[in-house]
Amino acid sequence: MHFKELKEGAGDVAKSLLPPVCIQSNTDIGQPGYMGPCPPVNHGYHQYIVTLFALNTDKLGLDAKATPALVGFYLHQSTIAKISLVFYYKR
Repeated sequence: MHFKELKEGAGDVAKSLLPPVCIQSNTDIGQPGYMGPCPPVNHGYHQYIVTLFALNTDKLGLDAKATPALVGFYLHQSTIAKISLVFYYKR
């Protein structure tokens, strides 16, 4: 299955905007979905990196309970190309 776009807010689990074949596994804070940047207030700019992966498979064979480490392992085993966006944010 190939995707050409994601709807705005697709990382918000409550909005259910991802295609039905997609899952969002747990993040490092123990919840699924994209939480966005959240540096400490008045701590200056923090660097964030968002990476898009092109895979050689339609599915990684994981479920929503997979840990970030396991997702990363499977993801890197199936990566054929990737691109990253680096940005800086402060509060």
